[in-house]
Parts: sequence; structure tokens; C-alpha cells
Amino acid sequence: MRCSLHRHLLAAFASLGLASCSGDGEPAVQQTILSVDGSLEVFYNPYSEVEFASSPRLLAQHHDHAGVTEFNLRAYDKAGYNVVGLQDYSGNRRLPYTWTERRWPPERWLPKDFLASLKNLEMFLPNAEEVGVPELHVTSAFLRTYIEVDSDPPSLPQSRQYKTGTQLIDVVRQNGGVPCVAHQFEALTDLDYWSKVPCTEIYTAFAAALREQGSPYFTAVDRNQTMVSNWDLMLRQNPRVLGIAVNDHFGPDTPPFVKVSPQSRDSGKILVFAPQVTLEAYENAFRHGAFFAVID
Repeated sequence: MRCSLHRHLLAAFASLGLASCSGDGEPAVQQTILSVDGSLEVFYNPYSEVEFASSPRLLAQHHDHAGVTEFNLRAYDKAGYNVVGLQDYSGNRRLPYTWTERRWPPERWLPKDFLASLKNLEMFLPNAEEVGVPELHVTSAFLRTYIEVDSDPPSLPQSRQYKTGTQLIDVVRQNGGVPCVAHQFEALTDLDYWSKVPCTEIYTAFAAALREQGSPYFTAVDRNQTMVSNWDLMLRQNPRVLGIAVNDHFGPDTPPFVKVSPQSRDSGKILVFAPQVTLEAYENAFRHGAFFAVID
């Protein structure tokens, strides 16, 4: 499935782009706009190179914990996804549940017969949720090498270790990944710092599900709205910050005994417009911002 359904973009006031699927299944696009003293100015159009009539529409997930578990990945395949990250917590040897090596390439971790049986999944994404810094989790899409918070004794070269959140962002970027801030549920303070981070989550099914379940932290404030507001502020200083929507533990593989409504389950995703169905083309399209962040 490559987005024939109606989907809605989460967009802030000063947004990377306003878009949705129109009634005939074709996207309607408005160029990036900024409000400057009451006037409107076209600054950057991430869809300028997209051929909407012919570009593959790749339904993708950049933050969930399917790992390399066949059951979980099969659920994403059945849900119509084309791209899913081989992803779980990673990079902190002090925590027993985190990965200590990169799950990549997929052929090393998944059986050939399983890969051959997939009907919608056309590629996997090297990814992880980096949890070495408690106050800052980031996902690391396209990063093909393992990184971690500094350990004693050191187990990796210095270029692949970090101590602070700033160093974490730098290490992901320097090793070829795109650091994306995960679940930024509190209002930002240091906008000069945050506007330099290339990507942030602006919707997560996790917040929607916890709000439904009555968790006080999530009912007191709409944390998804906080993330959109944060992105809005970041865009005022850097209109190239990417905003993505994710599932984070509440995807199509969520066990049936977990209390979550159909409205929240599998509700955060992105739709990427790549010229070809290759990981290189997909990565280039994503970095350019040629995608929709959608709440489904």
C-alpha cells in the first residue's frame, strides 16, 4: 500500500509544508511559508523535486521497537508499510535491555525465507533509539555503525562514543546518521541549541495512548501539542528542521491485551516521496524533507 488512503499532516504555524491526500488520492501541497511581520514569504519547498504523479509513496516508520523480531516486522508488513527500522534501545552497556551492536545489515539478522515472504516491506532502515543520555533520547536513522555512551574501560573508538547530549547529536551526524529528538514532551527553553538539531518528533502514538489510559502526566497537558509547539519555535530559527510522526511502542504489532484504541494504535508515521525504491534514494528524499508527517 502506498498511500491511497486519506491522511492528515500535523503542521505547525511556520511549517515545513502543509499537505494532505486530496479526494482523488493525489496530494495537495502548499509551499513552505514563514510569517515575517505579518507578511508571507516562500523560504523552502521540500517538495520541489517531487514528481507526485510518478514518485513511489513509501509508508515508513522511524521510531518503534520492532527490533529484528519476525512477528513484529510481519505485523508492519501486513499493515502496508514499505519501510521499517530495525530498531530498539541501544548504546548503553549499563542497561541490560539495550543493544550493544548495530542490527545491520538485515540479511545478517533475518532469515532469507522470511525476507522473501514479505509482501509490502521493500526495505529496512538502520536505526536505533540511543539511550546513553537519560535526559535526551534520539533516534539514529541511516546510522550503520554502533555508537554508545562512554564506558569504562572504553570499548569503542572515541569517534563513536559520547558523554553529553550535544556530543550524542554530533556523533550520530559524524557517523552518517540523522539524529531525531524523541518524545520531546516538555516546552523547549534553549531554542538556539534545539534549532540546530536536524529532526524532531512532532507526534507519537505513545502520548496519545497514555492520554487515553488516563496517565496524569499525559492528561494534564496534551504532550503531542507540546511537541508541535516546540517544532513551531524551532522552525522560526531554522526552517529546515524536519518533523516526523511515530508510533513508539503502539504500532500494528501492539499485543491485543494492551489497552489502546484503534484511533491511537498505529497512528504515527511518515510518507516519503523517493524517486526510486532504494535506500539511497529514500535517504536523500528524507534528508531533503520530501515527506509528509501523518497522523492516521
